[in-house]
Amino acid sequence: MTSNKTPKQQLGTKGENIACDYLETKGYTILRKNYKAGYHEIDIICQKNRFLVFIEVKTRSSVSFGMPEQHLSKQQEKNITNAAIRFTDSQKFDQLPLVRYDIISIVFQGLEYKLSHFQDAFH
Repeated sequence: MTSNKTPKQQLGTKGENIACDYLETKGYTILRKNYKAGYHEIDIICQKNRFLVFIEVKTRSSVSFGMPEQHLSKQQEKNITNAAIRFTDSQKFDQLPLVRYDIISIVFQGLEYKLSHFQDAFH
């Protein structure tokens, strides 16, 4: 079966899967991947202790145009925040969670990659 995804989308999906594996090894519980709220999407929603963490994954095949984590616009931050509000409003929590917005940056170098996790990257 062939994929309908572009190479860029395939790279993004690969990065999100690597990010999920990384988060699980760090004790996070993955709640949702690719959560959509209208036109907005959150790559990964996870939980660790009382923190509900909304994660944007930025994956690149090179750093020719800068580090991936530098390419999150203020509009993207606003879109993620709005989607996060819709997600939390739709859930029933025993107690209100603490909310955090993280970025996971992945840069591939051939078959190898470098992952960086930026906690509390924006508000």
